[in-house]
Amino acid sequence: MTAPTSIAELTRLVRSSIADGRILDAVALMPLADGLVTTEDERLAFARLRSVTMSRSGDHRGAVTALSGIAAAWLSRGRLMEAADINALEAFLNNMAGSFDVAIDHAATALVLIDESTEPDPSLTANVLNSLGLVFRDLEAHDLAIRQFQQAEELLASNAGDGMLLGVVRANLTAVQVRKAIGLLRSNRAPAEAGRLLARSEERARLLLASETSPRRRVEAATMLASVLMHAGRVAEAYDELIQHADEGDGIDDVRALGDWNLMWGWVLREQGGLTAAMGRVNRAIELFDQASDPISRSLALRERSRIHELSGDTSAALGDLRSADVEARALRAHRVEVLVEQIARRAQLEASRRRLQRETEQLGVERRRLTEAVRTDPLTGVGNRRRLMVTLGELRDGPLRPVSILMVDVDSFKAVNDSIGHEHGDAVLVWLADVLVDAARAAEMVCRMGGDEFVVILPDLDEEEAMEVAESIRHRAAERVWATQPGRELAVVTVSMGVASGTTSGVIGLTADADEALLQAKRLGRNRVEVARVSG
Repeated sequence: MTAPTSIAELTRLVRSSIADGRILDAVALMPLADGLVTTEDERLAFARLRSVTMSRSGDHRGAVTALSGIAAAWLSRGRLMEAADINALEAFLNNMAGSFDVAIDHAATALVLIDESTEPDPSLTANVLNSLGLVFRDLEAHDLAIRQFQQAEELLASNAGDGMLLGVVRANLTAVQVRKAIGLLRSNRAPAEAGRLLARSEERARLLLASETSPRRRVEAATMLASVLMHAGRVAEAYDELIQHADEGDGIDDVRALGDWNLMWGWVLREQGGLTAAMGRVNRAIELFDQASDPISRSLALRERSRIHELSGDTSAALGDLRSADVEARALRAHRVEVLVEQIARRAQLEASRRRLQRETEQLGVERRRLTEAVRTDPLTGVGNRRRLMVTLGELRDGPLRPVSILMVDVDSFKAVNDSIGHEHGDAVLVWLADVLVDAARAAEMVCRMGGDEFVVILPDLDEEEAMEVAESIRHRAAERVWATQPGRELAVVTVSMGVASGTTSGVIGLTADADEALLQAKRLGRNRVEVARVSG
């Protein structure tokens, strides 16, 4: 096989290997991802595939670990459906690993995230529903599982979704319908419904066999079809189906599919009287279910082995297998289904309320910050006002000791400027000057309009010489700008005067008064100039 050259190609190979039942090949491909992943999205997406591969090989705990932090990472990127998909998968994996409470939390979170998503992706939604369906299936909540699988099938079929996923969903739906029918037959409840389900399951299994090309899916479909036929008393037909697909069964290494396959062979062979061959198949099934960490299927296999022991005359071994099957434990787990479903719904409501409250709190915080900022912002120029100045000065004073300079800036003869170019254009002068000051300060929060045509510029970490350079740069930029006047008048040049005071942040509030005094001195000396306050710091 040629080595893949991209993560997309690797993903296709792994998915194809899993679909074909070649799990060892899929596991062997995993290390190649490290050299092919180039983006964070690719890393997160492949983590899911890595987890599924580990789960198919029976390592449910490792599969859970592989997903650590993945849902949170998708959420941080605003990808709700991807996070829902991971949570649903974590629910399935934790349920398989016996961590029921953790599974409940993940299932509830998945449901909430689906509800919150404004544009659910059909394939991702189907993935979520499929994972939740598997949780309900393994807890024998057949109706709930069927509902999840049917919704997933409808989504994928109506939206031309992922064909490979559609095959998985249809196989899972057929399998759980078979399980429900078997449950109804064994309990002798609703025999008519059980008959209808078996007939429907046979039809679906035959359709799967006709449409599927991957060996694993065909083996799974043949196993389901044989199960339906056996429960309908058609033993010879079931044997013929197994024989017909024997080569495909021998060509896969998927532990779950092989376990079901061998268990079905054991049942058919027992019914035909081949007890030795049946025992070999069932023992193999038990080994595979142990490897897959599937206690429910292992329990079924132990019951089948108990029947073979009984027919072989080994009553003691038959009783031992029945005890090992632990009927009470399975009954307790089945009893937990109603509680589990109720808890998922309750926790989903609580999680939805928590997330809604969190969003509302965040929105209130944003609104509060917006209102606070509006109160501290000059509406004309967009820079700070007196309130902003006092807050900024207080933060500097109370913070670490550092150099700071203050510029007090005033437009020269601003009344005359307004008379020359009009009040509307006079406002434009102030807006332009504010932009010049922000550019010089390199931070909007360090420029404040005191009122009228007077501004304050705070220059942290600048000494007197550096502040003078900034001030002179501002003065020159102002003097170089020529403004159009009202018709019939000369072009206007707008100049500014400035006062500079430098010291340390511990005395920053006093520096504003010193800079204001220096500004007055600049006005007295003729305007369009910069004067420095003589302060000690």
